[in-house]
Amino acid sequence: MTERLFPVIARDTQGKSINARIPWRLVEAFRHQCEEMCGGQTLERIAERGGMSWRELAHALAGLRMGALVHDDRAHQIMVMGALHLLDRQGDPRGSLKRV
Repeated sequence: MTERLFPVIARDTQGKSINARIPWRLVEAFRHQCEEMCGGQTLERIAERGGMSWRELAHALAGLRMGALVHDDRAHQIMVMGALHLLDRQGDPRGSLKRV
């Protein structure tokens, strides 16, 4: 069975849109934060509308308001991938991503 994927609004180094996706299980683990970040839309609706940017995902996963992190899409992508790694290893990365 193919793993369900969540769309990420992303661009390559030339600024062109690319088809990025992350495992749905990661955003599912942060459903409340992602839905809150997107004005109460469900994850399903967010996905239908094109997903979330790396920046939005990084803020949601860290439980921070937009603008709290420096605007650096590569750093945000690394943070999201780190959360996925924690999810795979621990089963629940939420405690590991809370701000100290």
